[in-house]
Amino acid sequence: MVQVPSDGIQTEEWWNSEMAKLPKNLKPNKATILIYTASNVWKERNRRVFEGKSASPSAIINLIKEEANIRALALRDEIVQLTQ
Repeated sequence: MVQVPSDGIQTEEWWNSEMAKLPKNLKPNKATILIYTASNVWKERNRRVFEGKSASPSAIINLIKEEANIRALALRDEIVQLTQ
């Protein structure tokens, strides 16, 4: 669960407080989800502003999942290559 930042809190302060709440083994996964979510929300904003197009919330969620899955596959392949 991600807490919505309170008014006036700086992004870095919010990020650090969110990460500090987690066990070390969960931090990379949560960071990945937050980064891909922010990135896709920004890209959707740009599509709407500059291209006059919009995607549904479920389509954006699917894009986030796709990117996270691609990253997971890439990391898995990298680990396999390192062990050979």
